[in-house]
Amino acid sequence: MLWIGKRDREYAGEPLQEKAADLAVKGKSLLVMFPTGGGKSVTFQVPALMSGENERGLTVVISPLQSLMKDQVDNLEKLGITSAVTINGLLDPIERAKAIERVSEGSAHLLYIAPESLRSSIFYIIPLC
Repeated sequence: MLWIGKRDREYAGEPLQEKAADLAVKGKSLLVMFPTGGGKSVTFQVPALMSGENERGLTVVISPLQSLMKDQVDNLEKLGITSAVTINGLLDPIERAKAIERVSEGSAHLLYIAPESLRSSIFYIIPLC
């Protein structure tokens, strides 16, 4: 995997972000723990977006941090990556419906969702298989 980044996490000379992303791209299960600001997002964003493009896959990120989810999606959009959406309590009904539609039609490959949204009827609306 080609890896370009200024903030690679290393431990004993091992490039942790690169290894984590590479394992995810290869379909391996893994648990990654980095400190706040430690670059966790890139370890799932890169594989998620790659599988989304190549296999029309959907990666679901469950987070209680609604403003962080919005920042993640906004930052990807600034890079020209428009295949990430968020569903959380900050969205108005129209924004929520658009996000659900993008997931349903397959144009979203990375879904950030708040835990409380998991209890809603959204999962009866979105065909995830």
